[in-house]
Amino acid sequence: MSSVAASALRHLEKILDKVRHNFVKASKNPPKLLEFLMVKAVRMGVSIENKFVLIVRKLTLYLDVLQRSLYRSTLLASLWIGLLFTMALLIVALLTMTGGKLWP
Repeated sequence: MSSVAASALRHLEKILDKVRHNFVKASKNPPKLLEFLMVKAVRMGVSIENKFVLIVRKLTLYLDVLQRSLYRSTLLASLWIGLLFTMALLIVALLTMTGGKLWP
């Protein structure tokens, strides 16, 4: 049981004890329906929390894949740009050295 569910259960137990104390004053038998409803609410909360955690984990996995693919594509793009700039620099250097003529 997670800490959120445990703290919610403790809080509901305190409320149940207060309600039982008030009902014991009125009658000797506290109702079981209230106890059943409180346990049902906690169990529903736990199932909702588990589903939420599962959805968040799946979302983080998808975002991690997206981040890695963006990183790889950015790295590849920067390598291609670097290669193109190097080729352009070589062409400019050759044109400068030959006076603007590559063929006689």
